[in-house]
Amino acid sequence: MNSIDFWTQNYFAHSRTSGLTDFFFAITAIFDFSVYFILIVVGLAFLIYKVRGDRYSVLFIFSIVSSGLVVFLLKTIFSKARPVEGLIQAFGSSFPSYHATIATVFLILLMYVFGDTFSKFFRIIFNTICILVLFLVAVSRVYLGVHWVSDVVFGIILGATLSYIFISVFQLRNRAL
Repeated sequence: MNSIDFWTQNYFAHSRTSGLTDFFFAITAIFDFSVYFILIVVGLAFLIYKVRGDRYSVLFIFSIVSSGLVVFLLKTIFSKARPVEGLIQAFGSSFPSYHATIATVFLILLMYVFGDTFSKFFRIIFNTICILVLFLVAVSRVYLGVHWVSDVVFGIILGATLSYIFISVFQLRNRAL
């Protein structure tokens, strides 16, 4: 994976434009750990509460907070250095990508929570948009030079795994009630 990491960093370092940089900065900012992101999560949790009820709302918040803690723990354990020529300042170590993990959990949970509230046609559109946003967040982290491809790929795998666990436990718990 090391050669792919260096190859993609080199490719993006030579392919950057001001327009793409601004675009990817805006995409990555959505999932920055900030007051803005917390407000988005709380707002969506309220919407989920209104549409699906308190259990789904708690699932959404719990999944995001727990995933953030797992990423923090893994970053502390691995302490992997970030690429050296990042375009933005990033906090902590590189592995795994917080943005890729949180975006994956966030978007998979949205697809799960709202999946059966849409008609088949709108569900396909909604899920496609969620997957596109996830892809753009992942690419933005590598493009901006704050992560290696391996950090982002593992972040997506970690986020998908955590989402699967949270949703499975949620479903088991709901069947027991």
